[in-house]
Amino acid sequence: MNTEIELKFLVLEKENEVSTVEKISELLNAKKYVYVNQTKTLTNSYFDTADLALRHQDKGLRIRTSADENNNKQSEQTIKTTGKVVGGLHQRPEYNVDITGSFPELSLFPQDIWPENQSLDELQNQLISLFSTNFSRVTWLITIEHLNNEESVVELVFDQGVIQSKDKEDVICEIELELVKGHVDDLLALAKVLCFGLQLRPGIKSKAARGYALYHQHTTGESTCDVRDEELSGLSLIPLKQPNNIEQVFSTGVEYSLTQLQTFVDAYSAKPSLAILNKITETLALLRQGFWLFDQCLNPEMKKLRNELSFFIKKLQWVEDACHLKELTTKTGNYRTKLHYSDALIEQLKSEKNSYPDSEQNIALFHSARFNRVQLSLLSLLLSKTPLVNVERLSHSDVISFAQTALEFNRQNLVKAMSTTSNIDSAQYINHHKLLIRSLLTGSWFGSLYEKSERLAFRNPWLDIKIGISELQTILLLQQQLRKLAEPDVKLTKWLDSKIEHLLLTLEQSRVQAVASLPYWDC
Repeated sequence: MNTEIELKFLVLEKENEVSTVEKISELLNAKKYVYVNQTKTLTNSYFDTADLALRHQDKGLRIRTSADENNNKQSEQTIKTTGKVVGGLHQRPEYNVDITGSFPELSLFPQDIWPENQSLDELQNQLISLFSTNFSRVTWLITIEHLNNEESVVELVFDQGVIQSKDKEDVICEIELELVKGHVDDLLALAKVLCFGLQLRPGIKSKAARGYALYHQHTTGESTCDVRDEELSGLSLIPLKQPNNIEQVFSTGVEYSLTQLQTFVDAYSAKPSLAILNKITETLALLRQGFWLFDQCLNPEMKKLRNELSFFIKKLQWVEDACHLKELTTKTGNYRTKLHYSDALIEQLKSEKNSYPDSEQNIALFHSARFNRVQLSLLSLLLSKTPLVNVERLSHSDVISFAQTALEFNRQNLVKAMSTTSNIDSAQYINHHKLLIRSLLTGSWFGSLYEKSERLAFRNPWLDIKIGISELQTILLLQQQLRKLAEPDVKLTKWLDSKIEHLLLTLEQSRVQAVASLPYWDC
């Protein structure tokens, strides 16, 4: 048995194979890496039962036939068992057996990988070919000198071809870095070199996973979606399962957020939408909030990472306004019927909307060296045996005490700003928006440690205020654009004033309820 430790990246560049291969070699030569180069053609058939029995066991079965430049062929069957993907780093145990035929023989694999009640003969008889992956592979076997006269060996491959399941097809254009032996740090360092010269994004799905998605699409006619509608609304909650210490809370939060970030970037790259883009900015903010919450036990390098997260949050700060403009200009939006008689205003709004970066620019940002460097730094942090330092500086050592302190600190700041006896005007709500988001994100970090019903009773009024402020921002943006017109519509102006007044009354009711809510961490 071998356990793969590999990084996978999808290549954005719409260039031919030769140009990408040349770029990779140039990057390796510039850093004086020592390597051996070769090219192969790989034909892979993936097998399972019609009801996906292996898939349900989180196993992947394939037969691979490789042909080198001299057309020397070799075939092997491989089964990959349950593994883990963190930040684009794939770790999966696999078993390889050389074969001469074109159909798998399950009895050649170790018996202990199968469930006790598994009938191997029955499984063998039910196997069918579901999909294939056929691609050219250029390999660089790289030797990297390490400290103390040690060395690491990394296999870098560039694959280009197709995944096919009957009439369905998907493109393969990806890079994989596999640690043959040595140190994961060398793997990550090599990845950073590649990210500076190529437009990449972490590949969170294996070729097999993409093939299964095509098979599902072929058999059902439905395409699979990685992001459900419910995931695009509301703030994410980090799933903390009885953590033993503060380091574990931080690591779990970073791992969850990084996985979410890469999932949303992958979904946006496949089908751009403002809703997904908004979740990307929200996930970046969730990550940064974690770095603020654990500030006392971060080293200077980790704090630099927090600054990088802030850079991308600022880079995407236009997204919120773009969401408001979409609400105003979409025919199904709540305000569109009120604007239908104001062509000048609609044109003004569309002009403002067109001033924002387009999807190609956003995708380029998510494939940039700087964005990849942040993700690789987060991954390196997770792989470190001591992700946090200076834990002894914390005044509270146990998880619950630490969470309560953070939750109460953010609540008090928010309540202090919101608990004025007189009504709050629209400008004050906008000013308090950041405090509200920080408090809610703190709850996203620690909320799963507490009872759901008590947590929701506290959070829901604050979430109502968040939604109300978002609607207020939409109306104020419309009001701002209306004032830019030479002759603002009088009826629309009055309607907007009335709308703001009504919304402030609704917000006032939620504010009174929110301020009076009992903190669930004190229950």
